[in-house]
Amino acid sequence: MTRQKRREVDPLGALLPGILKQAGARQQALQQVQAAWAAAVGRAMAAHTKPVSIRRGVVYVQTDEPGASFTLTFEKTRLVRALQQAAPDAKIEDVVLRAGHVPGAASTDE
Repeated sequence: MTRQKRREVDPLGALLPGILKQAGARQQALQQVQAAWAAAVGRAMAAHTKPVSIRRGVVYVQTDEPGASFTLTFEKTRLVRALQQAAPDAKIEDVVLRAGHVPGAASTDE
């Protein structure tokens, strides 16, 4: 039998500050992207879309209309550049569009 070397495990208390710092940076980047969103896509499109998260350089955008997703698909390259300028520390590389409810969006059911 061979003995496996035991890896030392860092206590949670030692890891927590780094995790909180990373979460704070991600939240700050999301706020920067959200603040720049209307200027990047226009007010009409912003009324039906919302950046909801950033993970590993990807901005996830909720859209409440298929037409919004379709239109923004053709604008991805320009959007990525605009968002990179708005949140340079986020290292944004892509935008992913997802259908769903957009809080505060104008209703289209009328």
